[in-house]
Amino acid sequence: MLIEKKKRRRRRRRILILRKLGLACVAMFLIITVIHKWTNQLEAQETQESSHVQAEAFEPVAVQTNSENVTQPRVTVDPELVGQLEDLLDEEPKIKDILLDPGLYPQEMLELVLKYPETIDFVLDYPEKKDQILDSSRIDISKDYEQGKIPLFLQWDERWGYHAYGDDGMIGMDGCGPTCLSMVVVGLTGQTDMNPQKVAEFSQSQGYIDPQYGTTWELMTTGAQKLGIRAREIPLDEDVLRNVLGKGQAVICSMRPGDFTTSGHFIVLTGFKNGEITVNDPNSPSRSQKTWKYADIKSQIKNLWAYSY
Repeated sequence: MLIEKKKRRRRRRRILILRKLGLACVAMFLIITVIHKWTNQLEAQETQESSHVQAEAFEPVAVQTNSENVTQPRVTVDPELVGQLEDLLDEEPKIKDILLDPGLYPQEMLELVLKYPETIDFVLDYPEKKDQILDSSRIDISKDYEQGKIPLFLQWDERWGYHAYGDDGMIGMDGCGPTCLSMVVVGLTGQTDMNPQKVAEFSQSQGYIDPQYGTTWELMTTGAQKLGIRAREIPLDEDVLRNVLGKGQAVICSMRPGDFTTSGHFIVLTGFKNGEITVNDPNSPSRSQKTWKYADIKSQIKNLWAYSY
């Protein structure tokens, strides 16, 4: 009997132990389940917050289109070019305004003001006025015209200088050819609607632009005739020039590097004064105010054409 009682007690103890172990396992399972669920919720919340941050970072920003609020595009400027501009400060103090933010200007314009400081205002005004281009029919040059004289038009006059000419150029930097022909047409005919921008548009529409070399000589002959004036090539000879200019005709010259250009250029010869030649240089008022000895410019002239009406 005693032995059986002991056996029953042992069984009860084992059962109690097993129950406790079972309960402990269930409790442990429940704890693990709760922890796992809580962890998953935290991860989901973090992922959601992260996705919100990314969406906010890449969300397109509305840009105001008013010219005062648009950020101007900037270009990378050669430090050597900046140094050359700084060297000109004593001669041309306005350059300091360009140096405040040289990235606003195409490199070609910075090179322009280095070569020809007279263009400083044209270059300075580029960021503000480059998109304020008038239709050529609205440009008024009536005050520039005086009967019997060839007017001086500057290719970088802000009335037309920022207008495109060629694939990547503008009249102010590349339009000496049409600007010269405009002077001649207006001076000989009195047609004040034939401003440099209109002649540049004509030149481009007729294909008188070479992508590599700029305005072609065909504009000075065939192009001029299409615009209603007589044009002919003449020999490079001082007596011929005196005769032509003495008749009130005008002459356009294609120039080599020298006093007027470092590459290529067109100028207008308008007459003789005290034995020297008067010139309308579309890139320089100062050179246009001088008179030039034939012997000094002869070697710089590549070709020349005479015009009458």
